[in-house]
Amino acid sequence: MKTIYKIILLCIVALSMLQCGQRTNSQAEKITGSKISGTLEGAANLQVHLDQLMPTNQLNSIGVTTADTNGDFALALGNLQPGLYQFRIGQQATLLVLEGKETDIQIEGKVTDLGRNKYTLTGSKEANIYKSFIGPRIRQRLPVGECRTFIDTTSSAMAAMFIAFTQLKIDENQQYFDKAKAKFRAQHPRSPYLNDYETIMQTAQAQIAQQKAQELIKVGEVAPDIALPSPDGKVYKLSDLRGKIVLIDFWASWCKPCRYNNPKLVKTYNKYKDKDFTIYSVSLDRQGQEARWEQAIKQDNLVWPYHVSDLKFWQSAPARAYGVKGIPKTFLLDKDGKIAAINPRGEAALEAEIKKLL
Repeated sequence: MKTIYKIILLCIVALSMLQCGQRTNSQAEKITGSKISGTLEGAANLQVHLDQLMPTNQLNSIGVTTADTNGDFALALGNLQPGLYQFRIGQQATLLVLEGKETDIQIEGKVTDLGRNKYTLTGSKEANIYKSFIGPRIRQRLPVGECRTFIDTTSSAMAAMFIAFTQLKIDENQQYFDKAKAKFRAQHPRSPYLNDYETIMQTAQAQIAQQKAQELIKVGEVAPDIALPSPDGKVYKLSDLRGKIVLIDFWASWCKPCRYNNPKLVKTYNKYKDKDFTIYSVSLDRQGQEARWEQAIKQDNLVWPYHVSDLKFWQSAPARAYGVKGIPKTFLLDKDGKIAAINPRGEAALEAEIKKLL
């Protein structure tokens, strides 16, 4: 009898231990599709958020729920897209790089582990690649060499792109930004991140070019050469105008202040054209606006022949080289091609500068 009692007691203890060891996440059981779930100590009754982060800093909410009293949580992933995500509980958060094919992501640990990348994550190879590389250095600038090596060697194009974007300076690491983008394009050719990434790269490159131009474009320095086609296809080089006083005028057919200023330029041109003065107009019109550009030249009586453009709008190579951030913008060159004045305002100021060079 005692033996049977002992056996029953042992079975009760064993069953109790088994039940403790197999405590399930009741929230996760309610979700039949793909999900992110887990248990985090200290998360009781806190809200759980998953947001997709776009390179433009836009946040797209994937879902929100509330952890139960045990710190158990579960969120349906729905149609998950490849990208960078912020997983947040209360005031603690971590970044997840997801491939978009994950079906059952699980996170375990303490809430305070999120901000230090010390939690355990299963169900996403991409997320663990990114997490392992960053480690606890979430708020630190990582060594450039490490980041470059990671971009060169990682199998995760998503992680490579976000490491480039968040850790490297584009002016010093252009080739690694290009490598990361090429890897990402090969793995995710239809991702909306590609357009955002390209836009940000172009904006950064333009800012860098403008900064460099501001360092280079100084009174007394030789003006950077420009060689672009006119509306009829003839290429005019700025350097071919050496021996003349030249006003470089950055403008566009769509720019109202430019159009308002054009009659004043025509008046100045007519007054000094026989004294070795001319105007070299660089248009910031864009492709598809050739007719509008040509029409504006005729309407405003801009009779000098030197009208050029690469039709790249604000990505215009000469505009970037000269650090042009707004139009109209002018640069007056002496007969040696050196910059004599930058943006002289008004007819009187421009004429005064021209007279100095005659």
